[in-house]
Order: sequence, then C-alpha cells, then structure tokens
Amino acid sequence: MGRRPLAGARWRDADLGHAAAAGLSVADVADVCHCRPAPTRPRVGGDGVGEGGGRVTATEWVTGMVTAGPGKAGVARVWVRSLVEVVLRRPAVPGVRHSAGVRQLVLPLVAIEIVTSFLVSSMIPPPLRPAHAALEVLLITGGLALVAALVRHPHQVDGERLVLRTGFLGEVTLPRSAVRSVAPVIRTVGGRGPRPVPEEPEAVACSVGGSLDVAVRLDPPVRLDLGAAGVVDARTVYASADSLPALSAALRAA
Repeated sequence: MGRRPLAGARWRDADLGHAAAAGLSVADVADVCHCRPAPTRPRVGGDGVGEGGGRVTATEWVTGMVTAGPGKAGVARVWVRSLVEVVLRRPAVPGVRHSAGVRQLVLPLVAIEIVTSFLVSSMIPPPLRPAHAALEVLLITGGLALVAALVRHPHQVDGERLVLRTGFLGEVTLPRSAVRSVAPVIRTVGGRGPRPVPEEPEAVACSVGGSLDVAVRLDPPVRLDLGAAGVVDARTVYASADSLPALSAALRAA
C-alpha cells in the first residue's frame, strides 16, 4: 500500500507520486487529508523574469541626503553672516522662501522690543542703563539675524535635486527625479529641523517651526538617514513654503 501524507503535513514529491498512482487528484487528496502543498518560490531567470512570464522586482528606493544643523556656535555664525549680507545688500540666493509664519512672529516682537527698551531704560537707575542697553541690542540684533538667516537660505530646485532648507537647523536634499508632486497641507509636527513624523512611518518633516503647509510626494521613496531618529524610506516630506505656486513652477522649470 502506498504511503499517505500525515494530516496537516506538507506534501512531498513522493506523496504526490503515490496519489497520482492511486488515481487521485491533488484536490481529492487535500479534501481527504486536510493537507496543503508546500509553497514554492518563483524561479527567476537572469533577465529578472519569473517562470510565469511576470517580472519579479524588489522594492526600489533612491537615496537622499540629510544635513544636520550646526551647534550653537555654528547657528550664531550663520545668523551673523546672514545679517551682514543683508546689511551690505549682497545678492540673495535665488529660490523659494519659507517660514513666513516664523518671520511674521519675530519681526513684530523685535519692533515691540525696540519701543519697550526706551521705556524701560527711562525707569531704571542710570548705573544700570549701559548693561540694559547692551542686553537690548543683543536681543534686537538676534531677532533680526534670525529673520535674515531664513531669508538668505531659501529652498532651491535644479535639474538634479530639490533642497528643502531651514536656514540654520539643517536641510533635506531630494533627487529631483523622485519628486512627483507638491500639494498644500495643514499639519503640525513637533520639533525643529529634519525629523520623523509620528504615526507616519513613511514621512519626514523639515522646518523651523512646527507648522507645515507643503507636502512633497515622492515616487520612488527616498531613503533619508535622520541620525538618532533612524532611517526613513520617505514617500512624503512635509515642509514650509511661502508660495506653493512658486515652488511648483520651480519644479516644472527644473
């Protein structure tokens, strides 16, 4: 008598041979023995075509680049250099500006600080006024330098890459060929600079503030190394842009 495969076991070639000799089909044996055939892997030829004619491919991705922001001393240098360039009216780098919300928050605070500094100076004792004046100059200059750093480091697009900048907190460089579209969004992601997006394993955010208004869609996904936060195969990068039409036009022209 021929061997029968054990119930629940995977079939072997010999078991199938015995079943065929007994005149039973594969379906008949499966119904009686409650067995299932062992899974098979598609054989792939040297040209990447499976034996059934379909092409077998692995998940494709391309590599982007994440530049971390400098330390505190580096941030100070960026601010000072940017402010000097604005004061000297050096030609600005062409690109798409970003972080309008941050600029609109900082500039009114600077204006208020200028007004209140004179009021406070008139009320404090004269011996303390030089120290107070130095502190006010530092605060006002710092605010103006922050805004200058944002203005002097816009997003840039060319035929090979899209660079999403923050000014002084790092940047994300994406291959232009992987950028499929840009769309308006309203998102808030905690943190600063390049960072992962909670509850979206295939998304990265890159901005100065937490408010994001642009989604860059990627296909194929772009692998981005966020350092301690890990590696993300990003299909979406959230950022901030003052003008979505300007960013779209720059991508079309690249």
